[in-house]
Amino acid sequence: MRGGKIVFFSGGTALRRLARALATKYPRTVHLVTTFDSGGSSAILRKTFAIPAVGDLRNRMLSLADPAFTGPEVINLWNTRFPTEGDPGVVRAELLKYAKTLFSGWNGIPEKTRDSLLRCLRFFFQRMPDDFEARGASLGNLFVTGAFLEFNREFIPAVNFFSQLLRVRGVVLPITNANLHLGARLKDGATIIGQHLFKSLPSPVDSLFLTVHESAAALENEPVRCFPDVFPEAADQIRAGKVIVYPMGSFYSSIVANLVPRGVGAAVAATDAVKIFIPNTGKDPESLGLTIPEQARTIINVLRKDAPDALNGRLLQYALIDRKRGVYPGSFTPAMEKAMRELGVRIIDRDMIYENDPRAHDPEAILKTLREFAEKNA
Repeated sequence: MRGGKIVFFSGGTALRRLARALATKYPRTVHLVTTFDSGGSSAILRKTFAIPAVGDLRNRMLSLADPAFTGPEVINLWNTRFPTEGDPGVVRAELLKYAKTLFSGWNGIPEKTRDSLLRCLRFFFQRMPDDFEARGASLGNLFVTGAFLEFNREFIPAVNFFSQLLRVRGVVLPITNANLHLGARLKDGATIIGQHLFKSLPSPVDSLFLTVHESAAALENEPVRCFPDVFPEAADQIRAGKVIVYPMGSFYSSIVANLVPRGVGAAVAATDAVKIFIPNTGKDPESLGLTIPEQARTIINVLRKDAPDALNGRLLQYALIDRKRGVYPGSFTPAMEKAMRELGVRIIDRDMIYENDPRAHDPEAILKTLREFAEKNA
């Protein structure tokens, strides 16, 4: 297959449809995902085992899994989620039934796959506290957590294990191995800590940071800001990429958060890859009306903290938009186009948003454009 690797900074589910299209038609992709989720069952796993969040890794590996090999039964098993309500002991007992090889929940799962997943789950059960909160738990997250613990809390062997098991078409890596939480100082002076709080920001974000603290509520002083190193394997993939994409998704918690670890900006600046920003269409609660130039400037500024001497063009070159169907904050006025030119970011205008759904991108149209750049820059 012609073309070099396409590297995505992404987390969450916004890239799911594009990831599936890429897996089928252009598997030479790298997906660098965040490990800072702090809501729901992820919060319980993180607090119980003092681990980074594994949910985005699970989501992306499943999106890239080969359905012809895994089959719907395997995907459904990974997506199994336990009830969020009910007696905790009863739900926990339902979870523990999966420790048995002949339990009906394993029906339809190939023997080799079943035995591999069962080993991960049993390892998890061995370390699970007796009062573990199973309500709302994702079975797929428990598989990944069990493997992570079994491989001495190392991501690479765990991710490699599941990539082979699910026949993942592409590379999935965490952006950092550090067990940290996402925080922000808001423009109204408030501080929030926890990725789950970014869904309903009371004020625009002034600065983003990572911290060991789980909550700002109990802090009397400013939270300690941490500067973890980018995962070495992730940095290698950035430097080897031919196209680097800051794609659609929750702007701060899925995209910009990936750019904060130390070494990301330097790796981006060091490569001659084409760098492309794909803004969200429709409403993104995290951006709170930030115009496209303001979003582009945010990406550049965060990266430049790690690459202070880099010119804008080494960090971001293009913004891929759809003038006709896209719904962007402030639309595209002459002043906004001027602001983009001043940043040195060129606009690529393509039909890539569904006519009947202005909030959704057409993955085939995006893939076509990205492949063009990848093949030219190979």
